Amino acid sequence: MYQRPFEDFDASADEPDFPSEWFEALKFNLALRLAPEYGVPTESFSMIKNLAKETKDAALSFGTEEGGFYFEVDKRTW
Repeated sequence: MYQRPFEDFDASADEPDFPSEWFEALKFNLALRLAPEYGVPTESFSMIKNLAKETKDAALSFGTEEGGFYFEVDKRTW
């Protein structure tokens, strides 16, 4: 399995280094984390909290692809 660190967000045009199924989950869970800092009213906070959970659960429901990935030495001579 290939793993690498996530890319940084260091420009406004950067896109998340996640599958697109995670974009909504990232957005609402970030909003949930920032809401207290920005004084979001309780009713709105509850809505954001529900959306954060729903979108995270939906993202987690997408399966990961399983399959083989093989390297083979090129034995041809040029």
